[in-house]
Amino acid sequence: MPEDTVYVTTLRDPSEQLRSAYSYFNANHCFGVNYSTFLMTDDKEPYFNGGQCNQFFNWWLKNGQIFDLGLDTISNLTVEAVKRTISNVDKRFGVVLLLERLDESLIVMRDYFDWSTDDVVYINKNFQLHDERSVRVEDTSSDKLRHVASRWNWADTLLYQHFYRRHDLLIRTKPEYYAKEVKKLRDRIKYWTKVCVKRVIPANSSLIDNKFLLPFSSKTGVYLPTDRGRHIDKCVQLVMPEVPKVRLLNAHTAVNAETFAGGILTDTGSS
Repeated sequence: MPEDTVYVTTLRDPSEQLRSAYSYFNANHCFGVNYSTFLMTDDKEPYFNGGQCNQFFNWWLKNGQIFDLGLDTISNLTVEAVKRTISNVDKRFGVVLLLERLDESLIVMRDYFDWSTDDVVYINKNFQLHDERSVRVEDTSSDKLRHVASRWNWADTLLYQHFYRRHDLLIRTKPEYYAKEVKKLRDRIKYWTKVCVKRVIPANSSLIDNKFLLPFSSKTGVYLPTDRGRHIDKCVQLVMPEVPKVRLLNAHTAVNAETFAGGILTDTGSS
């Protein structure tokens, strides 16, 4: 990459990231136990070494965030290596966003790049739709489970705590400014959501009439764009799920209304 490249990444509370990953990647089917049982098992290695699960579970469910940022967590997970990786990330990345403080983080990034507020408008992706008729899912939100998850993903926890402290110190320097700018961002999100989103539908809905609306997971919801939004580049960029968007970017294809119009499906049903 060019010497003036700015690197950006996002971190999430490790206990929440682990719970989400366990569900998203269907680890309960692979390991044969629910999330709570997995966490409260003292020796978790048999889950990963049983031969039934993809080797990537070692990364997704064991300090996966610091692995993505360059640490070989399989063979070099030591305190010294973790601290060295955190220091390297601190030096190399211009902006580190925190999911739990996303709006504030986006204002920090906006200011870093001298962008406009509309440049950092977003709508949630990869959110799961739950069938109200189904039985109640297990409670995975207890403090005890979060504590155990943080200890299991201890390297991710050290990484997250480092950047959370740095982020918090920055916000405290100008609390009124960040409060005002966050409100401005949320107002713009409401505006663009109204312009772009007609309704939220399940991933298997017959109303999906465009291949660029197909998500990675069948559990996630899909944004059905408004008739107006289909012709607005920003709306297409906002509603398109991450996988088709990344595929377009990797193919050096513009993510815009013209590209979106080329993805129309002709054999969709109706409801």
